[in-house]
Amino acid sequence: LGFPIPRQDTRRLPKERVLGLPDDGRGNALALPFRALQNLGDLHVEAFDYDGAPAVVFWETEASAAVALRPMLNGQSLTFRIEDGRIWDNETNTAWSVTGEGLFGPNAGERLEPIAESYVAFWLAWVAFNNNTLLVVE
Repeated sequence: LGFPIPRQDTRRLPKERVLGLPDDGRGNALALPFRALQNLGDLHVEAFDYDGAPAVVFWETEASAAVALRPMLNGQSLTFRIEDGRIWDNETNTAWSVTGEGLFGPNAGERLEPIAESYVAFWLAWVAFNNNTLLVVE
């Protein structure tokens, strides 16, 4: 960084990007490191709970994009799979973009709800403000 800084948490490299989700209502913030997501594949869906409800992160290596979403649409819970280079839900067989937009299938044009409080940060900055961070993937 050009100057010395104290590092309390060395689980990730200081300038690695993470998708962070602030306090989950239980005193912990969550982070998904981009490098760890990339190691899981060109496309990946990571399901977990956040703030007492189901959540997913869609990852796309080519765009270096991670987006946190609620896996619900019109009151229906959705689960996802990667097939033929696309993200599909198992319940309606709709293909989804990394941003949570239905591309084709029964829910084409629909959007999954983004988790608005999530954002991308460098690990060093994220953990400085969220010292109780759990890594969703490592």
